[in-house]
Amino acid sequence: MRRRVYAPRVAEDVSSADESGVAGTPGFFINGRRHRGAYDVQTLSNLVKAARSRARAVQAAARPSEREPVG
Repeated sequence: MRRRVYAPRVAEDVSSADESGVAGTPGFFINGRRHRGAYDVQTLSNLVKAARSRARAVQAAARPSEREPVG
């Protein structure tokens, strides 16, 4: 700590937190969106599962249908 080896990294993290609106810890982001509610394991697990389902739905919608002829 006396040599301040990690001071630039800490300053970078503080700036990032300021830009994100985080004023303390813990701070949670799920798919780039700040979570402002409860942060117990069950709540966060449910939020991650829901985000994963939405991401899979978006990916599936972006893929060409296997039933439609290509060309």
